[in-house]
Amino acid sequence: MIVQKLSDHEALAIKEARCLSKEGDIAAAERIFQAVLKSNSKNPSIYWIAGYEYSNYAMYTKSIDHFRCAIELDERCVPAWGGLGHVFKALERWDEAEAAFRRRLELSESANHYVFLASVLFEQGRHADTLVCCERALQLDDRQVDALLHQGNVYSLLGLHDKALECCRRAILIDDQYDEAHICLGVVLSGMNELEEASNAFQLAITINPQSASAYRQLGLLQEFKGDRVLAESYLRTADDLDREQSRHGDVTGSRGPGD
Repeated sequence: MIVQKLSDHEALAIKEARCLSKEGDIAAAERIFQAVLKSNSKNPSIYWIAGYEYSNYAMYTKSIDHFRCAIELDERCVPAWGGLGHVFKALERWDEAEAAFRRRLELSESANHYVFLASVLFEQGRHADTLVCCERALQLDDRQVDALLHQGNVYSLLGLHDKALECCRRAILIDDQYDEAHICLGVVLSGMNELEEASNAFQLAITINPQSASAYRQLGLLQEFKGDRVLAESYLRTADDLDREQSRHGDVTGSRGPGD
């Protein structure tokens, strides 16, 4: 990977652009990025940094264009390949997401990116490949909670409930304040028809993270299964409202940890 340092002026300008982006003014941030690129169009770092900011606002076409420009300048640009993987995943372009993440991992192994690849494979129903990626992630980082949760989901779908429970409980032992771990446990318990325990797990996830659309949705589906349509509709409506709110801010990472 070619590393080209930013000049002091470029670094300050990009810092300002990222601050503006974080504050919600992507238009002002874009003007700064384009001004910097006009003065220096040969530094891949500027392109991939801009690419991530665009992806945060679901401006995927511009994001892809900037990541590809970075790769044209440096085919081994690790952050750009990772960014492409995230954007293609958000767009559900699974083959392209897989190819981008695999190239990212060829260049530099990362537990997080094995998890990102696992999530793409899981969406395609490739359960054996998902487990392989999770195992490699855990070899690199035995505290990689999301790898354990993907394993738990796969084992649950395969009917291997004891293994699924073990994965979820290991994840919670590592981080009992991670809402996704409790959601995964709830899903596994639901599959075992342990409905009250599942409900408790979803409720705990909401206590930890009141903005968890996934927890509200799972709780709604559980209430629907139990026959309480009124409560189910309330939870599902809350989940939809949270999804709409969060989509306005953009979120393509799909896991904890850095997105590159």
